[in-house]
Amino acid sequence: MMLIVIQLAVVSLGLVVCAAAFHPVTRSSALSFPRAAFSHRQPYVSSTASPLPPLPGETVLLSTVAEAPAPAPPAAEAEEADAALAAGVAREEDVSRDGGVVKRVVREGYGKLAQGGGFVKLRYTGKLAETGRVFARGDDFRCMVADGSMIKGWDLALRTMKEGEVAEVVIAPKYAYGVKGVPPVIPPNAPLLFEIELTEYEGTPYDLKLGLNIDKIETDTEKKRKDKEKAEAALTDMEKFKNWLNSLQFFGVVTAGYRRGVPWYVNPLVLYPTWFFIVGVLFYVTFSLGGLNIGGPQQEQSPDSFSIIKTIIDGFKGGPQPDT
Repeated sequence: MMLIVIQLAVVSLGLVVCAAAFHPVTRSSALSFPRAAFSHRQPYVSSTASPLPPLPGETVLLSTVAEAPAPAPPAAEAEEADAALAAGVAREEDVSRDGGVVKRVVREGYGKLAQGGGFVKLRYTGKLAETGRVFARGDDFRCMVADGSMIKGWDLALRTMKEGEVAEVVIAPKYAYGVKGVPPVIPPNAPLLFEIELTEYEGTPYDLKLGLNIDKIETDTEKKRKDKEKAEAALTDMEKFKNWLNSLQFFGVVTAGYRRGVPWYVNPLVLYPTWFFIVGVLFYVTFSLGGLNIGGPQQEQSPDSFSIIKTIIDGFKGGPQPDT
């Protein structure tokens, strides 16, 4: 009895396998081994770009993901680039003209040539040319061309690239990190290999692509000067006088301290004019008494000088005193 049950189970399983194998919908989902031979194939998409027809009984899929179309390069340059790619020709260029920096163009560019001082965006991978070990990578790297912040070979290569270009650049040690290298990342005397794609060339600061009109450029200094003139035109005479005093180096430094809360009599607008007045009076008195001799031998003090001193002293005492 047990043997009959086992035989019925085997026959039932065989029927299920045969039905699944020849069913057009469940063939690929019920069993995996019939698709194993076609594991290298992608699901068939209804598109003129797919060179492979659908398998017998395979459901045709419609593409539901629409990729944003890339900006089309100029027709003439695009045709030349496509022709070079179709021919499988990779153009090489000795950038440094001594074999120190060699660029191999993988894809021709279609935009403007990068210029020194211009800003670029790029994707790159830096490797050791001898071992292929990656030491640097950037996906959306922005830099200025030939600003001196990168190695010399990098700058030379970027100056020869166009927007949209993809290139491999081999840089000798003398155009990279030299005999010392950058241990432990870059060994001494190590040639480098850079894979660079120049995704965007923004132009120089004076390029019209940045929205600048050279004839109408107004420097920050000119703008500040005009703003200052407008502000000064709205000031009163007293405010102008205070601003003039504060503009002097001597007054300006002390005014900053006065604003921190020192007493009113330390205000430079009060203190220093008072000092100047006192110094002027003392200078006049000294000169009148003959303390300063200008142009000739010192002379005896005249009665007029004594009378000036006497008048000042009498003023402090409350009036002239009778002679004794």
